[in-house]
Formats: sequence, C-alpha cells, structure tokens
Amino acid sequence: MITPKGFFPVLVTDQLQGCKQFFVSLLGFGPVFDKDWYIHLVHRSGAQLGFLIPDHPSQPPAVQSRFVGSGMIYSFEVNNVDDAFKK
Repeated sequence: MITPKGFFPVLVTDQLQGCKQFFVSLLGFGPVFDKDWYIHLVHRSGAQLGFLIPDHPSQPPAVQSRFVGSGMIYSFEVNNVDDAFKK
C-alpha cells in the first residue's frame, strides 16, 4: 500500500492571486510556493490547497482545464460559525 505524505485539492483557475488573498486573509493559510503559474497554501492545522493556471505545459492535458465551479465542495469546520460568517 502507498502511504501519502499529504493530500490536497489543486484547483485550475485564472484567479491565482484572488484565491491566495481569500484563503490567506480570511482563513490564515500561508503560501509555501508562490509563482505566477502555481500557488500552494498551507494552514497551521495542516490543511493544504493548490491553485494552478490553466494550460500550464508542466501538466498533462487531462488536468489543464479550468475549474468551472461545480462538482466540488469545500467543507471547513470552525469554532464559531456565526463569527466566521460575519468575516
């Protein structure tokens, strides 16, 4: 059996900087890799997220398409949902 060291989604998007700002400013993620083609964010809890530009030649064609906003759910658990919603 293969034992993964980590597991995280990578979303293909044109909005790398907007995604980064949202997750860094609102949820406290920090960038560990930040280039113009890929951003990898990690939270102190261990949660990770990746964002990749579309059509990047380092990736096979099957994973170069933009995420169109359906078929994926982000589920975040927080201590105070009302406070988090206000922010």
